[in-house]
Amino acid sequence: MTLTAVEQEVDSSHIIEQECSIPVDDYDNDDADDQQRLGNFCQVFVKEELHDEEKAEEECSGNQDCSSVENEQEMPTSICSKDEPFICKFCDFTCARASSFKKHLSKHTTRNSHSCEFCDFIGSTASHLKVHMFKHIGKKPLSCELCEFKTCNSTLLKRHMRSHTGEKPFSCELCDFKCAVKGSLKVHMRTHTGEKPYSCELCDFKCTEKTYLTAHMRRHTGEKPFSCKLCDYTSRYANCLKIHVIKKHSDKKPFACELCDYATPSASHLRVHMRIHSGEKPFSCEFCGYQCRQAGCLKKHIITIHNGEKPFSCELCGYKCGWLSSLKRHIRTHTGEKPYSCEFCGFKGSQSRDLKSHMKKIHSRETSSMSTSK
Repeated sequence: MTLTAVEQEVDSSHIIEQECSIPVDDYDNDDADDQQRLGNFCQVFVKEELHDEEKAEEECSGNQDCSSVENEQEMPTSICSKDEPFICKFCDFTCARASSFKKHLSKHTTRNSHSCEFCDFIGSTASHLKVHMFKHIGKKPLSCELCEFKTCNSTLLKRHMRSHTGEKPFSCELCDFKCAVKGSLKVHMRTHTGEKPYSCELCDFKCTEKTYLTAHMRRHTGEKPFSCKLCDYTSRYANCLKIHVIKKHSDKKPFACELCDYATPSASHLRVHMRIHSGEKPFSCEFCGYQCRQAGCLKKHIITIHNGEKPFSCELCGYKCGWLSSLKRHIRTHTGEKPYSCEFCGFKGSQSRDLKSHMKKIHSRETSSMSTSK
């Protein structure tokens, strides 16, 4: 069976001549017969049966090995129209140039020659397959000149370089948001559209990114894949582990308040702290006049006050509460632990407010002199 290009005359009474007079660029082929232009004819690829053995022998003449010839796939029909002159039968690809159409067809007709032997990857070119194979052998031939970053993908290297240059070529048309990765812009646009395509199958949680859903699912499974190398701490989130290491195993607190002595390892914690000085309480309850500085506080308020839920209970008595911090304070009544100590005397308290009250009543002069010296 062979593929033959035939010309079908178009009835001019039904189709305007100009619609089929779109010029077709020359094929990238040395054969002059393949270099054609469409006039009043539409070129259609059809199958032609071989009716005798002589034609079959001609196909196998020369150095060609007939045993290696596989059944040819049916070529897609090139539909001649003004807007979409070339339409691929195997996918939704359309183009106006014959050379582009021929190049696209190679993705379907030569797919077996560019397929990975270790996974389901299929490349459109040999170079694509070569780059893909680096993933299996662990080779990363491309490296950053400014740091130790290495990759096998030139696109990833180009994207990485923006972390050094600060370049942010992708910008939002609705606000001032800019980013270095096109995918980040796509996710950002969902803040304007309200789209949340990822949803949890076990609860009503919805989000804008797949990574958020993956992290959320750990709440149901209890999985904590991120563990501290210096202690037994584990977490569901990599960012929480990073903050833990800085807070517990390092004196480093890079984010400091300009209005007081507060310092923290987390930028988000500093933003929340600044609301103490500004008095800002952006989160408000829809059922009452309650307002707070943190979204988590509002969520707990609704659960405990309006829903009446008390999910946290003491294992030593019948005490129940809606806040984990309240349960921790309650546990100290059983253990006698007093973690808050005075730096001027031997006073210790089980709650931070106990220490604050003590400092105000007993050591007001010391604290005022310290603030004056600063």
